[in-house]
Amino acid sequence: MTNKEFEYARLHEALRQLFADAGYTIPELEQALRGVERQEAGDERLAALEAENNRLKQEAKRLRELYYGKTVNSMSTKLKDALRE
Repeated sequence: MTNKEFEYARLHEALRQLFADAGYTIPELEQALRGVERQEAGDERLAALEAENNRLKQEAKRLRELYYGKTVNSMSTKLKDALRE
């Protein structure tokens, strides 16, 4: 259980206790708390996916540069001279 999950579990339990002490419940309040919890989990997942996307973009760029740089440097001197003419 992560720290945020623990905090939400504590909030849910405190909310249930308050409702039990008051003798009534407000289902919308619990639903709103669950909605916030899901939204934060989605935001964290989105941030992780964006970071992975950026990492993969950088890796693709590096590999392209490596490939194209290698093909130019791997040509023989005679072939380079012929292409210049």
